[in-house]
Amino acid sequence: MKTGFMSTVFTIALLAGTAGAQVHEGDISLGVDGGQLAVGDGSRFDDGSLDFAASVFGAGLDAFARTTNPGIDTDFDTFAPGTQVGYEYTAALRKWDGEDFDTIPAERVRMSLGPNPGVSTPLTDETVLGVTKGANSVGEWHTHYAIRLELNGSPANTAVSDGVYLLTLRLFEASGSIEHSDDFAIVLDNGTNEVEFEEALAAAEGLFTDTPFCQADVNGDGKLLADDYSAWLLAFLAGDAKADQNGDGKFLADDFNAWLLAFLAGC
Repeated sequence: MKTGFMSTVFTIALLAGTAGAQVHEGDISLGVDGGQLAVGDGSRFDDGSLDFAASVFGAGLDAFARTTNPGIDTDFDTFAPGTQVGYEYTAALRKWDGEDFDTIPAERVRMSLGPNPGVSTPLTDETVLGVTKGANSVGEWHTHYAIRLELNGSPANTAVSDGVYLLTLRLFEASGSIEHSDDFAIVLDNGTNEVEFEEALAAAEGLFTDTPFCQADVNGDGKLLADDYSAWLLAFLAGDAKADQNGDGKFLADDFNAWLLAFLAGC
C-alpha cells in the first residue's frame, strides 16, 4: 500500500543518507524492477522501495525553447559502477492540437549531454539510439540531459511554434543484461497557458495508461457517475483546469454544457 504525502516525506527523511533514498525531488526516478529498467515520479511504498507507476512527466521550456529538467536519478547501488545507461526515441515528436497528439510537427527535439551533441527525434515512428552515460562509483545514475526544440536541424529560435509537444522515449542498459524500460513520455510546454498544458498532459497520461483519457471523468476514477459533477463543480469554483471542459481557457457556464455532453456521450 502506498503512503500518504506526509508519511512518504517522513519515510524518506528516515532513509536519507542510506542507499535507500537518494532520488532528487522533481527528477524522474529510475530503477530495476524484475530485471527491467523502470521509471517513476519518485514516490515510494511503505518499505522505502520506489514506485514505478508513473510514465508521463511534464516540463516547461525556457525562452530559448530548452530545459535540463526533469533529470533522471537512481538510488545508490542501483547499478554496478560504470554501467552504461542511455535513452532511445521510439516515436516521432508529436504536437498537441487541442484534441490529440496525432500531429507530427516541423519541429524536432534534440537531447544532448555535455560535449556530446546528441541526436534528434526521428521524422517517423522508429527507434533511434541516443546518448549513454556510466553510473558513478556508488552505483548511482543521475543525469540531466539538455532538451531543446529545433527547426530544420538548428537550435530553436523565434521560428519555433508555441505549443505542447509529446516526446516518447525509453531507457536502455548498453550491455543488454537488463531489459530496456517501457516507453514513457515527457510533455514539453513551449509558451502555452496552464489550462492548455494541463489538458494536454491529461491526454498524454491517457495514452500511456491502460485507462484512456475521458473528459467527463473529472475525478479520474475510471467511472462516469454523479461524483464527476461534484468534482467538476469543485474544480470550477477553484479555477482548476479540469473545469475548462470546452478548452477555451475560460471558466463559464458553457463548460458545464460541455461536461454534460461528454458525460452523456460516455467513454
